[in-house]
Amino acid sequence: MKNKLLGGYDLELMHGWLPIAYFCKVMPYDIEKVKNLRNTGKWLDGVVTKCIGKEIWVNVWEVQLYNERIGLT
Repeated sequence: MKNKLLGGYDLELMHGWLPIAYFCKVMPYDIEKVKNLRNTGKWLDGVVTKCIGKEIWVNVWEVQLYNERIGLT
């Protein structure tokens, strides 16, 4: 089931996307881990992560699916 709200963000309105800094405050990942997963291709750019300007955004819903696949939830 998709979270619709997380902290002060309406994930439904933002289609699951959060800026990396806020994502790392509310999810069990730090910025370096996110960048590593992105650079190794485990998290696909445009699906799990994307750049808006110079900031990386992360899709919470896709990360939840990833966590389920690897047995973290």
